[in-house]
Parts: sequence; structure tokens; C-alpha cells
Amino acid sequence: MSKENHSVSVGTHPEFTCLPRKGKGRCPHTGLSLTMLRRLESAGLIRLIRIVLPGYKRGTVMVPVWEVLDFMRGQRGKVAPAIAGQNIDGPQTFGGAAK
Repeated sequence: MSKENHSVSVGTHPEFTCLPRKGKGRCPHTGLSLTMLRRLESAGLIRLIRIVLPGYKRGTVMVPVWEVLDFMRGQRGKVAPAIAGQNIDGPQTFGGAAK
């Protein structure tokens, strides 16, 4: 991934956005849930940026939107091997049957 592609705004997406809150929907720019973004990061497929100011215990987690969109474009027509076979944000099953 080259940085020169991201220096000029190509669309309406910002360079970074906040990580979606737990249970509060999806990223407005990628459509991915908090769970999916964290799974992609733990698989090493994207990176999330953590910002904590000196002297503070808590900070914020930012999503590099263009990096996630580049990853998603590269996944057209294939399944990511690191998370293949996992039911990620798919149909919920209750009692053993999908609805």
C-alpha cells in the first residue's frame, strides 16, 4: 500500500475515523462492525491506531479508513484465509438452525 494514493482526497471518506462503539452499529465508512474490525486486526490484516496522551490511562482507537477499504477491495471474490470458516456478522443461529 502506497501512501501517495492517500494524500489526495479521492472520495468522501476521511483518512481516520473512530472505532465504532460496542453495540452501537457499524463504521459509517466501511460498514464493518467493531467485532469484525478487531478480528481483522488480530489476524494482522489491518491495523488500528491507539492514541493515549502521556499521563492518561485511557485513549482512543482510530480506524485508518483507506487501509481498511484497500483491504476490502483486495478481497473481492475471495475469502480471507485468516478468518475463513468463522461466522462473522453473518446470520445468527438459535437452536441449531439459521433463520
